Amino acid sequence: MNDETINEIRTIRHLISDDFSHDPQNYIDYLKSQSHKYMDQIERYKTLSEHTEHKDELLTG
Repeated sequence: MNDETINEIRTIRHLISDDFSHDPQNYIDYLKSQSHKYMDQIERYKTLSEHTEHKDELLTG
């Protein structure tokens, strides 16, 4: 990544932080409140993670 990209990421992160009064808990609470919208993706991630962990166990154990 170049400096311009990194600066852009930092600017966006700062704007997000500003939206939540620079309080990480406010941001976390917001994300939790929105999780119902993404339940399908969350469940797919959990399933994929479990599958990957099981596969890793088979390879190492």
